[in-house]
Amino acid sequence: MTNQEALALAAAAVKAETAIVPEVGVVLGSGLGAWAEGLDDLVRIPYAAIPEMPRSNVVGHAGNLCVGHASGVAVACLQGRVHLYEGHAMDRVVFGVRLLARLGCKAVLLTNAAGGINAAFAPGDLVRVRGGGRACVRWRRTGVLTVCVSTRRWR
Repeated sequence: MTNQEALALAAAAVKAETAIVPEVGVVLGSGLGAWAEGLDDLVRIPYAAIPEMPRSNVVGHAGNLCVGHASGVAVACLQGRVHLYEGHAMDRVVFGVRLLARLGCKAVLLTNAAGGINAAFAPGDLVRVRGGGRACVRWRRTGVLTVCVSTRRWR
C-alpha cells in the first residue's frame, strides 16, 4: 500500500466518525494531551480505530485523534505521536501530520516537552527552541506534504 493510499484510508475512517472539517491541527506532546479534552463538540478517535495510523509507546501519549472546536475554530489534535527514536521510519513519523492536512488543516501547531529538565521552568511555560538539528514538514502549493530534514542552526 502506498502512503497516499494509507492516508486516504485513514482520512475516510476519521470522516466517518465526524462531520467537523478541521482548519487547524495541533500535535500535543508529552504532558499536553489533556488540552484536547476541553474542546467543544469533542469527538475522540483512538489511533487503533484509524487504519494505518502508527501508535506511540511513549508515556504521556494517549494515542487519540480528537476533533472539535476551540474558541469557535475547528481543530484536530493528535494526542501523542511516534518518533524516529522509537525506530519508526520518517514516513511513519510524519503520517499524523499528513493526515491532519488530508482532513483539511491549513496550519499545524507542534508542541513538545522542550525545557523539561530545566528546574526554572514550570509545566505550561513556553520555550523557544534554538540550535541543534531541525526537521520540518512543508506544505507545497500542489497540496502535497513533504518532509525536509536539516542540520543547519536556526537563525
